[in-house]
Amino acid sequence: MLHPIDIITRNNRRTGRQSNPEDASNRGLWHRGVHVIIATPSGRLLVQKRSEAMIQHPGMLDIGVGGFVDSGETPEMAGVREIYEETGIKATTDQLIFLGVTKFNHRWRYKDRQKISRSFIYSYALQLPSEHNDVAPQHDEVSWIGFLPARSASWLIHQGSLRRFGKLLPTYAYYRKVVRLAKKQLIQQ
Repeated sequence: MLHPIDIITRNNRRTGRQSNPEDASNRGLWHRGVHVIIATPSGRLLVQKRSEAMIQHPGMLDIGVGGFVDSGETPEMAGVREIYEETGIKATTDQLIFLGVTKFNHRWRYKDRQKISRSFIYSYALQLPSEHNDVAPQHDEVSWIGFLPARSASWLIHQGSLRRFGKLLPTYAYYRKVVRLAKKQLIQQ
């Protein structure tokens, strides 16, 4: 179910208007999103394959979890919600480590339509408490989830795909930045 999202200006200011996520991507309306890099204590990173039913980049790989910030939510609340919805992992806003905000303006084709994602992505890292974590992917959003060694995740970002798993979302510069920041922040803890 698509929840309303707040429409913002190109300078990340509230407009007081709302939209549904699909209409926002059809019309190129600015909104807020969230993305969380999830790591185990040894530094293995969560990688997921998006469901074929997804509007944005179906069947592609994503390092971490993410989505829209729903109307009335803070980015931290959205991060915790997305973690649970996509992986079944329960986290709290206190566990999230803020990595920064990225202005994102991306076009792609979905079926017969041109889509435009214009968003400010609030990025976070989450350190899981143990190496072995039970994940329960929400199959309407996620086909599968795995944990890759950081070196393999870096290879995925560099190459854009892994033969056995598929292609990475085409936001390589973003991934390089947030994975580097996540590693740095998690080591400091």
